[in-house]
Amino acid sequence: MMRRPRVLVLTTYYAPILGGVETHARLIAGWMHARGYETLVLTTRVGLDRHAPQTVDGVPVHRTRPAGSRRQWAKWLALPFIFWALVRLRKRYDVVYCPDPRGVGVAAVAVRRLLSKRLVFQAATPGALSCAHWDGLLARAAMDPAGRLARAIKSAGRRVYGAADAYVCISQEISNEGRSAGIPERRMLYQPHGVRLDRYHPAATDAVRRLRDELGLPQDRIICLFLGRLSREKGVLDLVDAWRRVDDESAVLALAGPEMPGHHLDAGLQARELVARHGLSERVRFLGATDTPARVMQAADVFVLPSYYEAFAIAVAEAMACGLAPVVSPVAGIADHLDDGENALLCEPGRPDHLAATLRRAIGNAALRGALRRAARATAERHFDSERMAARIAGLLADVAVFRGESA
Repeated sequence: MMRRPRVLVLTTYYAPILGGVETHARLIAGWMHARGYETLVLTTRVGLDRHAPQTVDGVPVHRTRPAGSRRQWAKWLALPFIFWALVRLRKRYDVVYCPDPRGVGVAAVAVRRLLSKRLVFQAATPGALSCAHWDGLLARAAMDPAGRLARAIKSAGRRVYGAADAYVCISQEISNEGRSAGIPERRMLYQPHGVRLDRYHPAATDAVRRLRDELGLPQDRIICLFLGRLSREKGVLDLVDAWRRVDDESAVLALAGPEMPGHHLDAGLQARELVARHGLSERVRFLGATDTPARVMQAADVFVLPSYYEAFAIAVAEAMACGLAPVVSPVAGIADHLDDGENALLCEPGRPDHLAATLRRAIGNAALRGALRRAARATAERHFDSERMAARIAGLLADVAVFRGESA
């Protein structure tokens, strides 16, 4: 008698920590649990000062060391703890779904070989399957990324990351990278990130007014929203610099998202200093972290994300679903779905002058802004429906596993 696969979702971080991978992992786990799949999540612990629920959306969450907030090396420090947790939980799952294989995915590969469990990676980051993203680390270790030793190290990494049974590729770039790394086409599924379209949608006019009151945002001005970690690689400092150049009293910039104290990429403190130095406090609002991003997005008109780098930029997909006009840099997976002047205005990362000109265009042309908002929502409905995404991934997980009625 055949039965559905028992699925373990493996992710370095999980709710209450927010991010693109964490949002995606929660969507998949919740969707599968709601449809009768036996599902559990394995992740690391959060800091002692944060609430860490043992179930999220009805799905049991197993948390292991190391404890703490988001850190650069956590995915590697967690390896031995994740490995032993996978071994301890072996009777609870048949297939592992890992939304980001960097670091913790190595433990999943080891357990796959040891226990013959099935494994599906979401290839969420360009350079992960080819190990090209190791070049910077190798260079910092005084090693030539093109040298013989570095090539050998990356070759070993490709063998590890190439050991999964199947791959979900969130961008065409990653699909092409997988082919170049020798992964057969039949083992790859091209599937962009999904968004809960019932949760992320345009709000009615009266709801927008209420949300702006609650958030302390003006009713009579255009709201340009940045939502994400206040991090250098997301272009936060470029955005503040560009906003100084925009110099338009009809618009307010709202920055929503957590700061990253102690992290080398933290831009929160410097962004606040720039706002104060240039006298922008009347035109810039810091909203802080939020657990309800849809609510914040629905209060805005324009969504701004001038990132240098993103795996997919799921926040852009969410903003498009909310019917915001995107002003964004075309990086990674989201770029597959953006057409400049049609459903978004594209800006060059690292160019505050170009970003300022693009923002002025969005702010100064109401007809263009309205057209972008309608086209953005239509794009989200066509490409980012989380129901279709989760159903396809669930089908892939079932396809890679072989199940019989007996216990594992």
